[in-house]
Amino acid sequence: NKVLNVADLTAECLLGYLWMRYFELRFVKDKSKTLSDKWYGIAPFAVMFGLCVASVFNGWFFNIDENNVYHRGPMYAIELLLLYLYPFITSVQAVILRKKARTSTERQNFTALGVYIVFPAVCGVIQVIMPDLLLTGFGITLGLVNVFVRLQEQKITRDSLTRLNN
Repeated sequence: NKVLNVADLTAECLLGYLWMRYFELRFVKDKSKTLSDKWYGIAPFAVMFGLCVASVFNGWFFNIDENNVYHRGPMYAIELLLLYLYPFITSVQAVILRKKARTSTERQNFTALGVYIVFPAVCGVIQVIMPDLLLTGFGITLGLVNVFVRLQEQKITRDSLTRLNN
């Protein structure tokens, strides 16, 4: 059970990093301003992985008792900070790029990408209040589906080859 907790927390943090990496590769034109390809961009993930592995032995993030029941550790707030850091940074980048966008389509795209954080954040707050519910993955999935649907809606009314309205 401890190994699964390490894998789950590490995978959720990795997903946040990959989301930021995708966003920066796809939308940030000035590659000198990207965070994900620098050592300090991957550092929160490395810290998360290290603390998760350490938690198996010292219970910093979580503890599994003799009845195989999960309990939050004393560093739970740091765990949440590390989990939501990448999506938060990506949303801030999207808001900044939205202000610089030239067309309404670009603004709509960046709005969809900036709002992504809402679903994981709401599910995270519910999970903090009700620890028996595991909603982090659900919130991430809802956020990604929301972004996908919002970005695809624009393709319904516009021809991809000519960029003319249908």
